Amino acid sequence: MKDVPRNREMAIIEGRIELEPIMTMVVYLREDIRARLLQKASAAGVDMPTYAARILEVEAMQAPLEEAFRPVRDTYMASGMTDDEPGEFLESEKPAARVAKWGEPIRE
Repeated sequence: MKDVPRNREMAIIEGRIELEPIMTMVVYLREDIRARLLQKASAAGVDMPTYAARILEVEAMQAPLEEAFRPVRDTYMASGMTDDEPGEFLESEKPAARVAKWGEPIRE
C-alpha cells in the first residue's frame, strides 16, 4: 500500500480506508477448496486475501455456542422445570401457534 504510515494500522488513502497488514499467514488448502474460495471472493468483488480475512474476522467475532446460549440455560436452570416440562409446554402451545400462523387449527 502506498503512503501507509508504518506505525499505524489504518490510513485514509484517496478517500478509502486502507488497513495495514498486521499479520501474515500461509494456509495450505486442497485445490477444490481453493477454487471455491476464489469463486466466492470473485463474486464478492475482492481478492482472495481480503475474502479470507473477512471470513476469519467473522469467525473470530462470533461468541462460542455455550456463551451465546448461557442466558437461556441460566433461565431454564433457575426456573426449576423438570427435563420433560419444556417439551410439554411447547406441545401445549402448538395449537395456538398454528392458529396464529395459518388462521385455523390443523387437524391431526
